[in-house]
This record gives sequence, C-alpha cells and structure tokens, in this order.
Amino acid sequence: DQYFAISNNCLHRGGPLGEGEVRNYEVTCPWHGWKYNLLDGSFSLIPTLKVETYPVKVGPEGIFIEA
Repeated sequence: DQYFAISNNCLHRGGPLGEGEVRNYEVTCPWHGWKYNLLDGSFSLIPTLKVETYPVKVGPEGIFIEA
C-alpha cells in the first residue's frame, strides 16, 4: 500500500481535496475538477503551482503524517 498526504484545500476556490476522486496518483477537486499530483502536489495544468505535501511514515503502531 502507498499513502500520501497533501493539503485538503484546492488552490482554486478552497475545495475539499479529501472528498475528491483519486486515480493514477492524482486527486481531482470535487468542486471544479482541478487535478493535483499526489507525489509532489503539482497542479496538472501548471506544474509549478502546488498544494503542500507532507511526509508519511508507516510503522507497526500506525500511519503518521509529519505536518
């Protein structure tokens, strides 16, 4: 399994990325369809525009996000 952590707020209008659909390492904002790469947070149409990403650690005690 792979785990990713990015900001929940779309850069367009603050839509909830946590409610978006995930496919092929991209999450789509449910409000207006902006797509972000889960690996580096980049917006699909302007790769230099990014949401924040956070390191994820998986261990025997659970999954932890370093924010």
